[in-house]
Amino acid sequence: MKKKENKSAAVAKPSVSQPLESTPVLVDVGIALHPNIIYREHSEESIKSLSVDIAQHGLLQPLVVWQDKESAFLIAGKGRLDAIRLLSSSKMNAMFKEGVPAMQISGTIDDARAAMVRENVHREDMAPGDILPTLNQLLEGRQQKDVAKLIGKSASWVSGILSIAKELGDEANEAIKDGDISVSQAAKAAKEVKEGKTTKTEALAKARTKTKAMKDAGKEREDKRPSLKVLWNRYKGLPSKGLTTGARMRILLGIVEFSVKETEELPAELEASE
Repeated sequence: MKKKENKSAAVAKPSVSQPLESTPVLVDVGIALHPNIIYREHSEESIKSLSVDIAQHGLLQPLVVWQDKESAFLIAGKGRLDAIRLLSSSKMNAMFKEGVPAMQISGTIDDARAAMVRENVHREDMAPGDILPTLNQLLEGRQQKDVAKLIGKSASWVSGILSIAKELGDEANEAIKDGDISVSQAAKAAKEVKEGKTTKTEALAKARTKTKAMKDAGKEREDKRPSLKVLWNRYKGLPSKGLTTGARMRILLGIVEFSVKETEELPAELEASE
């Protein structure tokens, strides 16, 4: 494994409460999987799609690796690694001749497990089943609050994930993956089932209904948002007094940001003033 230039001094091994030190490195495409890490599995279709994306745009997010005294292991990014391996040998050699970009983390094997969980919990399609096996490994000999601290989440979040898995099972997991139920609604449903207030079937149906209602409300708010032209006219109509220059600039920057997100063209007056 080749390390990229990094002039920062080495730090002591982190504890649960300290941030992990990470170093940019280049790893071989044949890097091993750790026998005590449970990796998220990806569908063949998603791997193919990711492989095409990497071929066109490169690897936008590095792998996460960890090294013990003897060997280096992949910790997070198995889908990306599988997609790279799917590339033709000529394409792979052209893009990753020197190695695959990765961040090498320090710490113990449990620190590595926690890093894998942290990468996954921020995905929009994250389902409890994706991280539950590793979460259970981290819970061996630890309280929920300690694991929560390790992965950067609240103790109630950890409790909610465990409750979803126990009370609602695979059906909830698949519904979350499909976007039919949000994690927050699943957690509420699991709590009601646990307290004996409703059945699993009724709780899941209620969670689906609430999730859909929230999505519809969000879409309605999007549809009602003012156009860029309306925002610009409102800006021009602001009073000449009573607003600081800083306040005006924040409003103006908000309009520009709206333009970028909505792919609308900026007003000619604003473009001319840039």
